[in-house]
Amino acid sequence: MGIFRLVWKRRKKRVKEEMDEDTKRLVSHAEALIQDSRYTDAGRCYERASESVRDKETAAALLIKASEAFRKPGSFNKAAGCCQKAAEFLEGKGKAACLMASWKILMDAIAAFEYDCGFEWRGETNGSHDSYLHDIERYGNEAADVLRQALRIDGVDTNRIIKQAEEKWKEMKEGGGWGATRCWDIIQTVNGERKG
Repeated sequence: MGIFRLVWKRRKKRVKEEMDEDTKRLVSHAEALIQDSRYTDAGRCYERASESVRDKETAAALLIKASEAFRKPGSFNKAAGCCQKAAEFLEGKGKAACLMASWKILMDAIAAFEYDCGFEWRGETNGSHDSYLHDIERYGNEAADVLRQALRIDGVDTNRIIKQAEEKWKEMKEGGGWGATRCWDIIQTVNGERKG
C-alpha cells in the first residue's frame, strides 16, 4: 500500500486544515486507537471522518487509512470495501491503485480461507468446510469484478495492471501456494475477456 502512504503523507497537513473540529477529533481518536492496537475501532473512526469531509481526495485518503486499519486484524470485507469506496472519489491512476489494493486484499482473503479450510479436521469438526468454500467463491467473484473495473479505467496502462496482478500471484505461489491457483484463474479469465 505504498501509494496510500504517499497520498496520505502529501495530503495529511492539508487534510487536517480542511476538516472541521469534529472530523479532526475523529482522526485524532483513530490515530490514538491505532496506538492502542484497536484497529477495527480506528477504521470506523476514519470511515466516519471520510463521510464528514467535502473534498473527494480527502475522503479517499481517509478511506485508505480506514482500509489499512481494518486490514490489520484481517477484516477483509471492510478493508477491500474501503479501497473500493476510495476509488469512487478518484480518477485515473489513483482509482486504479485503489482498485488494485482492493483486489490484493481479496486475494489475501482467498489465501486465508483456503489455508483455514485446507485442514481436513477443521471442516470435519465444525462443519464449516462448505461455508468456507462459499466465502472463497464470493471473494473470487468480487476480485474478478474489481480487476475488470481496474482494466476499464480510461488512461491507465492495462498491461501494468495485469503485471501487478501477476506479481501478486507469484507472491502467493512462493508464500505457500494458498490461493495461488484461484488467483491465476481470475487473472487469466479477466485478461482473456479483455483480449477476446
